[in-house]
Amino acid sequence: MLTVENISKSFGNIKAVDSISFTLRPGEVVGILGPNGAGKTTTLRIVAGLIAPDEGRVIFYNQMQTLPSRQFKKSLGYLLENNPLYLEMMVIEFLDFIAGCRGMTKQERKRKIRQAVASTGLSSVLFQSLRELSKGYRQRVGLAQAILSEPDLLILDEPTEGLDPNQRREIHTLIKSIGKNRTVILSTHVLPEVQEVCDRVIVIHQGKKVADGKVDDLAASFQDQKIITIGTTAQVAKEQWLQITGVEEVTAEEKVKNGFLYKLKANNTGTDLRLILFNWAKQNNVDLFELHQQELNLDDLFRKLTTAEK
Repeated sequence: MLTVENISKSFGNIKAVDSISFTLRPGEVVGILGPNGAGKTTTLRIVAGLIAPDEGRVIFYNQMQTLPSRQFKKSLGYLLENNPLYLEMMVIEFLDFIAGCRGMTKQERKRKIRQAVASTGLSSVLFQSLRELSKGYRQRVGLAQAILSEPDLLILDEPTEGLDPNQRREIHTLIKSIGKNRTVILSTHVLPEVQEVCDRVIVIHQGKKVADGKVDDLAASFQDQKIITIGTTAQVAKEQWLQITGVEEVTAEEKVKNGFLYKLKANNTGTDLRLILFNWAKQNNVDLFELHQQELNLDDLFRKLTTAEK
């Protein structure tokens, strides 16, 4: 649906985007993840045609968007990071105004406003001024205006910035619902948002794309070691652990209420150490109360990709 090829953009001496490429397929919800200042917003502005790249190109349905066409603009919905609204307007007035800016006829306006309002849960506040609304409801209005034209591609720049946890959850639910019928690309630096909403994540750091894929697949590819936590009711000597096939190192021992917790580093033989440990405990009459493998989570992955910590 959308192909971004080697786009770069500099502002003075600062290279905000450095040769980024990716593709979007119809029906995907893709997160652009990165720390503040990573180049997320600039990337989205280039995709939307608001600014031109210094290098590279954006191709939408096989049509190059050097100067975005009218058809491309009709196929695009955009919620900017600061969600600009005319606060003196009522919700219904604002949506009607945006529909007019989109060139819709009166009949189209009624139908599409009704659909957008239903999709974003705004029916109870239609005749309230935007100034009276909470931040969460203002974000809903921003989403409603972005989907008014029933776009094929929806771009959301930090859609939950400044919202409380309950408001974030509401917006996540809306985005997932909206994403069933169109392609969504959103930028965020909120890690749980990616796991909650996105099918796929593109990680940007210092203007460069450093990872692209499903969260679980990325975590697995960057998992450079496996740590097994095992709890035993009786103490086991370090030497005994190291005699077990697959145990490379005992990284920690802790006395707890039920007995002892150990963290064991597995070697990279490809064998599941948990099964070996379970059979060893059974054969040696060692009672277990815990046995699990520590997985690399999104926080760990993000830290690996965007800091010097490896």
